[in-house]
Amino acid sequence: MFAQNPAGRGSWTNASSLSFAPSRAEQGCINYDLHRSTEDPELWCVYENWRSADDLAAHFELLAPI
Repeated sequence: MFAQNPAGRGSWTNASSLSFAPSRAEQGCINYDLHRSTEDPELWCVYENWRSADDLAAHFELLAPI
């Protein structure tokens, strides 16, 4: 879970939804979902499931340059 700066709300929400598409297309990705708190609109959670530890490790390798 993480909190978002209210000043960046619109831009972050749009950018995150675009950046999740490549992760969802990766081999072994079962789901990669963004959830927003119903109690606090600045609180978010990314929930992801991977078929195996190797698939998750490969995902992290792709993120390493970020």
